[in-house]
Amino acid sequence: RLGVESPESDLDIVCQIPSYLSGDNFLKNIQQRLQGLCDNIQLVLDAKVPLLRLRLEGISLDLLYTHFDGNNNKLDMSIIGCWEADYIKEFVTEYLPFESFQLLLRSVKAWAKSRRIYGNSYGFIGGLSFALLSAWSCQFYNDKNISVDKLLLNFFQSLNRHDWKQPISLTEAGKEYCLQLPRDLLPIITSIEPCQNTARNITRSTAEILRQEFQRGAEITQGIINGNLNWSTLFASIDLQQESDVFLELKLVSDDNQELEQKCGNIEADIIGLIIQLEQNGIFVRPWTGINRIKNTAVITLGLNLPSDCDLNSIKNLALEFSSQFGHDFKSKVGRWGDE
Repeated sequence: RLGVESPESDLDIVCQIPSYLSGDNFLKNIQQRLQGLCDNIQLVLDAKVPLLRLRLEGISLDLLYTHFDGNNNKLDMSIIGCWEADYIKEFVTEYLPFESFQLLLRSVKAWAKSRRIYGNSYGFIGGLSFALLSAWSCQFYNDKNISVDKLLLNFFQSLNRHDWKQPISLTEAGKEYCLQLPRDLLPIITSIEPCQNTARNITRSTAEILRQEFQRGAEITQGIINGNLNWSTLFASIDLQQESDVFLELKLVSDDNQELEQKCGNIEADIIGLIIQLEQNGIFVRPWTGINRIKNTAVITLGLNLPSDCDLNSIKNLALEFSSQFGHDFKSKVGRWGDE
């Protein structure tokens, strides 16, 4: 809707359904009708926004629903993303051409993915949050002819200077959002009321990582503007093995591709709970965003920096408790880099 999709982007589809039709039943019915036509199909009903995930002709789709009563929409969460995108466009065009904003947002998303900080499931932030951050930064550089390099410098400097005790929002209603600690560490608030934090999954560890990345981005872009650095430095891929001394590897094996896809979705939905449990034991967690798929195996990795008095057995017990809900074909491993 914002025109910043790439060939690798997922497609979100919101379907209007009549108010008398159950949303869960609608998704279940669509799932049944599409069985055999999709590479993968997964029904997610326990999420804040229920949806049907599928891959059709190589394109990943998330199908959501919103109720329609014949006159106007009820305030379903699924439709808010569409309204939010419309408001973002209206907001940024007060300060600069929309095409300049699109270049900024494309660059920011590419940077976030290269630094492995893109993804709500792992305690970082997703596309809507980055769109709101990019739009918010535009108001501090009111120059219709600004270049994208200066927009990026302004983006990073604005976030690096920001007092995160204050919510980031495009509207006055959003700025009045009442923080709910400990979940609202880096509050990025929707414009559409009732205002909500789009970055609710951020944890103590990922908040620190994000702040460090904003600072790194500000320093590097300033160096680029000054002619001392080049753009490849900003977009350099992060070496996650250098970020942590210890790793926790969660491995799922299944010869049934449909089952593997289903359990991967369940693990991603719940992994934030394990990250918070580890942090409660004084552990700094560096999540590796995404699932590494090799044939019939899926692996999630969490980098860990441990306090001096931490016992590896306590980590193993937490991982065992977490993995037990996914069945006997889900294994965990704790080790140090370089160990066999």
